[in-house]
Amino acid sequence: MSGFLRSGFGLLSIVALLLSVVALVGSLVLPRMLGAGQPSSSPAAEPVASGSPSSSPSVTPSEPASTPSPSAPVEAAPPPAPPTAAEGALQALATIPVTDASAWVPDYRRAEFGDAWIDVDGNGCSQRQDVLMRDLDQIVMFADGSCRVQTGVLDDPYTGVLVPFQHGEQTSQAVQIDHLVPLALAWRSGAWAWSPEQRVQFANDTSLLLAVEGGINQSRSDSDLAEWLPPEADARCGFVITIVEGVARYGLSMTAASHATAEAVLTGCGDEPGIVPAD
Repeated sequence: MSGFLRSGFGLLSIVALLLSVVALVGSLVLPRMLGAGQPSSSPAAEPVASGSPSSSPSVTPSEPASTPSPSAPVEAAPPPAPPTAAEGALQALATIPVTDASAWVPDYRRAEFGDAWIDVDGNGCSQRQDVLMRDLDQIVMFADGSCRVQTGVLDDPYTGVLVPFQHGEQTSQAVQIDHLVPLALAWRSGAWAWSPEQRVQFANDTSLLLAVEGGINQSRSDSDLAEWLPPEADARCGFVITIVEGVARYGLSMTAASHATAEAVLTGCGDEPGIVPAD
């Protein structure tokens, strides 16, 4: 009997020990298994009271964009000033070819330019009388209606001298009409190849005709710009301006020396007009 009890007691001890081990393992493992499916046990964040300021960083309302003040209207740049007569003549000079001195030119004859002082514009007055009426002061016309200047006074542009004019065989030549581009010079510069009608028109173009003192006109003869300029220095800009414009307009040439003289004079000019008075 006692042996049975001892063996039974030993069995119970083993069972008890096993149960103790199981209980210990369960106490360690089961809470972990159960905790995996449960919500976090972290304390919930306290609700923010409805009246308390937000914990978010405060944002300062942006200032309303200021309305830009209307900018002043942009003024258009003033148009460039038109070129002076001298500047225009310099531009024209650049287009004028240089005379080929070696080229053959037929002999000059005044008759190639038609009769002197005809009425090419049909106004009833010869071109000489048209120029005298334009350039002289204090003019008195013949009373017979023949469109002839009887007397007048010329302020000679080449010398600045006052020249009285009296029509007559012995007195009329005191005032002569200068071809600013002399006909013989024009002939050598290309007019020899023109038609007779072109030469007549050129010889009577009042924009290239000027009343001057007779002696100074004779001394100039058919000289070009390199050979002759007016003695009156104040007349030189207008003189060169008108000649260069005329040569360019008619497609004539100029010698290299005349080119250089014209450029030198024109670059020193201000706002002087051409030498021929406006009609």
